[in-house]
Amino acid sequence: MIASETQIESILLSGPLQNIRVFQVNDDGHQNQEVGYFLVDGGIELQFPGGVFSACWKGEEELFAIEDDHFEKVYGQTNFFELHNSNTAKLDAFKGLKVVSHKIQKEEFEFIADFTMNTERAEKIVGVDLEFENERSLELAFVDYHLDKNGVPGEFWYDLTMELLIAVDLKVEIRD
Repeated sequence: MIASETQIESILLSGPLQNIRVFQVNDDGHQNQEVGYFLVDGGIELQFPGGVFSACWKGEEELFAIEDDHFEKVYGQTNFFELHNSNTAKLDAFKGLKVVSHKIQKEEFEFIADFTMNTERAEKIVGVDLEFENERSLELAFVDYHLDKNGVPGEFWYDLTMELLIAVDLKVEIRD
C-alpha cells in the first residue's frame, strides 16, 4: 500500500537513519559524480527506527511510489541487484544522522481509470527532499529528462514511470 504523508513523516522523524540501500534493474543507469546526483530504475530503501521507507518501482502498478515496506516486497520481482559503487558509497555518510526537516513533493497526473479507457486525475507523491543533521541533504524524485549532446541527463521533469533521481547535498531543478 502506498504510504501516506503521515506514515512517511512518522518513519522519517523516528530517529537516526540506520541503513540505506540502492537497487537497480538495468545495467545502464546514469551516474554523474561531478554534479552529485545519479539515476536508478529500481529504487532506494531507507531504514529508520520507526520503519522502512522505500522510493521505488512498484511492479504491481507499473509506476514509482513511496512505500513503508522493503524494496524487494514493493518491487515484487527478482530481476534486480543492489548497487555498490562510488555514488552509493556517498550515501553511507547519512547513516546515524537524523532528519531535521522534510518536504514532500506532489503533482497531479492523469491516469487511465478502467478498461473503458476513461481517465481521471489524481495527486501523487513525486519526491521527498530530506534535510539531515550537519546540513546534509538528500533529494529523491521520480523523473524523466532529456540527454544533452554528450549523453548527460538534464532538463528534469516529474514522471512516475521513468527513473529515480538521487541527489546528494544538491537541489536539482525539476520542472512541473
